Amino acid sequence: MLVLVLVSVCLRFYQEYGSSKAAMELSELVRCPVKVHRCAGRVVQTELVVQIDQRDVVPGDIIIFEPGDLFPGDVRLLSSKHLVVSQASLTGESWTTEKTADIREDQSTPLLDLRNICFMGTNVVSGSGSGLVVSTGSKTYMSTMFSNIGKKKPPNDFEDGVCRISYVLVDVMLVVVTIIVIVDYTTSSALTESILFGVSVASALTPQMLPLIVNTSLAKEQFLWPETDA
Repeated sequence: MLVLVLVSVCLRFYQEYGSSKAAMELSELVRCPVKVHRCAGRVVQTELVVQIDQRDVVPGDIIIFEPGDLFPGDVRLLSSKHLVVSQASLTGESWTTEKTADIREDQSTPLLDLRNICFMGTNVVSGSGSGLVVSTGSKTYMSTMFSNIGKKKPPNDFEDGVCRISYVLVDVMLVVVTIIVIVDYTTSSALTESILFGVSVASALTPQMLPLIVNTSLAKEQFLWPETDA
């Protein structure tokens, strides 16, 4: 029995070691080197194009990209030649987007519709170009988008309306129940029975008010946002 336990432990350790080693080898294969401009020389500065890892790219780097390259950060295009980019990782749409550096976008243009900006996580389908890295890591658009997913959404107008009307009806119910308890106590002089009668009235009013709350809120929304003809 002890031999079987030791053999199973050794097999488990060998499997975990093999899987971790395979994962490390795969991570080495999927690394996408990035071509960046670098200056070399102490006396005479010579501009070189070198390949570095994506993790070593910082804002201010000028990168060169070709078909199949992934953008290591949010990039402002400096030059482009028939550049087509896939933004499926951001939009979920399968179609591609043409990007060009020879354009000045308006401030009212939606962020994902900017044609002179390429975002981290997108890839080059065809064409080539160069660009200035403006943000990396947690400051990119993709990172901020993912960080906002788990945040609680603020209440909308309908939820605010339901909440306000609920408070008003609860206040009215409390006033009515208080009056009923006082009137019943003055007539019967039994405080316990009057309180129990008031609690029973409050319990009966609560489910009856729910349709009123919902219908009032829906009527308010219909009044504020009337339907328009297409």
